[in-house]
Amino acid sequence: MGWFDFIQLIILLLMGYDLFIRLIKNKKYLLIILVILAWLFIVQRITFAIMMNIIFILALYDLVTLIMKKTKYHHYFKMNLKKMVIIICCGLLISGYGIYNAHHIVTTHYDITIDKKVDKTRLLVASDIHLSTALKPQDLNKLIEQTKKSKPDGVVLLGDIYDEKTTKDDFKQSLKTWKKLSQLCPVYYVEGNHEIGFQGVQPLKQLHVISHLKKVGVHVLTDEVTQLNSLYLIGRQDYSIKNRKPLKNIISSLDNQHAFILLDHQPRDYKLNKKLGIDLELSGHTHAGQLFPLKQVYDLLGINDLNYGYKDMQSFQAIVTSGMGSWGFAMKTSGYSEMVIVDIQGK
Repeated sequence: MGWFDFIQLIILLLMGYDLFIRLIKNKKYLLIILVILAWLFIVQRITFAIMMNIIFILALYDLVTLIMKKTKYHHYFKMNLKKMVIIICCGLLISGYGIYNAHHIVTTHYDITIDKKVDKTRLLVASDIHLSTALKPQDLNKLIEQTKKSKPDGVVLLGDIYDEKTTKDDFKQSLKTWKKLSQLCPVYYVEGNHEIGFQGVQPLKQLHVISHLKKVGVHVLTDEVTQLNSLYLIGRQDYSIKNRKPLKNIISSLDNQHAFILLDHQPRDYKLNKKLGIDLELSGHTHAGQLFPLKQVYDLLGINDLNYGYKDMQSFQAIVTSGMGSWGFAMKTSGYSEMVIVDIQGK
């Protein structure tokens, strides 16, 4: 168990205590329930997400109770076993939707117009697959199916395709998909923060991700530029890398008559990227919060420049995908599991 898993376990036990102390006064029985919760978490991490959903419903109930406290209806909101069962059932229903949503992949489409001479170009974008959590190697065939259907000029893998939970066998199986995909059209890859390392696991190094991807025909862009039709595709090292190469150094020799498409796993530095002449930035990383209402919290706190969707800053545009997969547990109550088609054209 890594340090982040341990933090989740502590939070889970605190949530469990807050939930059950309202009905169970016997400390012995309460302790047994907390031990069961800890065991369930160790066996299946999704226990944490389920408890989060239940506690969110409980928090809403507590808020309503507080509002109604000084009214003549306050006695209707006194907690009892029946109300607690209803709250738990609501949390379980939301969790059921989240599990379905994590496995049900949709396709989102954006039309982008850039104020330059641009050959019409279609990109199929996939990010945050987090292979071995919600998605397995066979699920990657959906990218092949979508490629055959939509006929993109290129496929972009925007990082966190793998993470600390990806098994060696799933990684090897995924390479077969990337090989098939690269035979259909060019495939481009940029790294994500979980591939660099999390909780002591470093997939890029331990699985030799970059060398294996190159062997099956994937174009790995690590602070590098390649050209697709009339577009420059600028692939970045992840934002978490200290002292990563400045973007201005990467693009200084490029012809600014062409469109600059920035591929950066994390949606950061929009103002700087606009100033440097980037026309369109494609990112993932955020999962659109993954669990409701985290996206709203991130928006409120200003975490990331954009947490999901499309943003237009006049000469600079940005798209953030919620990703194909899920991290930590196979549940998504915020955002979709999606592939993204981006059609780019000039004025």
